[in-house]
Amino acid sequence: MDYAESKRLAKPYAIFGRSLGAATGLRWASMDPRISGVFAVSPFKNAYLASQQLPASRLHVGSLPSPFAWSPGFRRMLEEVDIPKAVAARNDLRIWIMSGEFDSFPPADEQAILDASRSPAEMKRFVIAPGCTHHNVWTFKGDATHPSHDQYFKDFLKACREDQPAWAARWVIGIAGVFSGGFIALVLYWRRNAKRRLAESLPPPATAVDPAPG
Repeated sequence: MDYAESKRLAKPYAIFGRSLGAATGLRWASMDPRISGVFAVSPFKNAYLASQQLPASRLHVGSLPSPFAWSPGFRRMLEEVDIPKAVAARNDLRIWIMSGEFDSFPPADEQAILDASRSPAEMKRFVIAPGCTHHNVWTFKGDATHPSHDQYFKDFLKACREDQPAWAARWVIGIAGVFSGGFIALVLYWRRNAKRRLAESLPPPATAVDPAPG
């Protein structure tokens, strides 16, 4: 965000991420009000929980202990990465989530993220891509009742742009115009009065008299 602002890139700023990138995007957007929205594909709910869910999903088993279960330090560190807790910090962040029908992270986890967000309901959406796993949601082409991954993303970007209301831009231009016009009027007024004060302070012109002949 600092780089985008340093280059004066046009707002709004939004984040796209998948899996760890999605969870990271949600977490950091919750701490940076310059970010308008996050399009999160299969974010995890909690990093420690994810360290259990991902291996179990890949090995097609019901459940497995986390590889960090026997390391209290690592476990505490991962448990602190809690996405519902993070998103609760803002009430103006647009969050759209997409995950697969057979995703490593269940729909209940994704819904918990949205439920924890204090943003208005119209700023939160959740779509499950039928037939997709954690790894191929981005390939979903859509069906009669679900938008494709790409269309969903385009709709998200459009909604983020609409968060920047046209009237706000007009007000900025209008306020700038008022201040500019007022400043110019003030300068002209000051110059006019300065000339008048200068004329009043000068002595009256002396009458020219020819010197007497030598």
